[in-house]
Amino acid sequence: MYGWRGSILRINLSTEKITVQPLENSYAKNFIGGRGFNSMTLFKEISPGTDPLSPDNILCIAPGTFSGTELGLSSRTEISTLSPQSGILGDGPAGGSFAAYLKRAGYDPIVLTGKASSPKYLWINNSDIELRDASHITGKSTWQTTDTLMKEHGKDISVACIGQAGENLVRFASTIIDKYNSAARGSGAVFGSKNLKAIAVRGSGKVEVADAEEFGRLAREERHFIKNDDFIREISSVYGSHIGHGQMVSGLPLFPGILAS
Repeated sequence: MYGWRGSILRINLSTEKITVQPLENSYAKNFIGGRGFNSMTLFKEISPGTDPLSPDNILCIAPGTFSGTELGLSSRTEISTLSPQSGILGDGPAGGSFAAYLKRAGYDPIVLTGKASSPKYLWINNSDIELRDASHITGKSTWQTTDTLMKEHGKDISVACIGQAGENLVRFASTIIDKYNSAARGSGAVFGSKNLKAIAVRGSGKVEVADAEEFGRLAREERHFIKNDDFIREISSVYGSHIGHGQMVSGLPLFPGILAS
């Protein structure tokens, strides 16, 4: 199975049962990854009328298709759930290293159900997976939580976590990955409702591709473009990717407060 790792990681927080299921080829090809995996899981497994902050809600976390490969800027994590803010599908994409590490650890989506009896965090160290006590990081900010887990497990990990807003079930709370990347739409409140403070992951495996030589050539070509393109280097890297929502005038984005003078 190229591109995918072939495994679904399921965690029942109520029973603390950890299950690794095979990812079927037909499922992978029909839904690709990321939002596709998550949306199909939620569609199949959440009943109408489910309270988003109840144990019956499901939290899905899936990496993008190219995550974990040598293609640059491809580590994207999709966190999806029944949103406590809107009451419908809540999707939040985020950057950071989480998606790449999760794929390299050997997993495609993570599906979290139930509610832990006390604050926990999920530790994924390649094939070693366990729920651990999170009392020492409860009440901490996302930065403090990330720093604490990196001190415990090493800097070669990625951390997705919530802060005080998620713990207190603020309905629009985000999940933060590696301090700077936000998966919004209320997933942070669902983390909090499940007594799940964080997920830390280390992955050192390899994501196989069908034609490694050609894929590597294209990846190097893409990296060269990103490093040398004037617009990306001087505009996008300074002001962020949301400039795409602006209007292009004379080759420069027009958006209020930055370049619209």
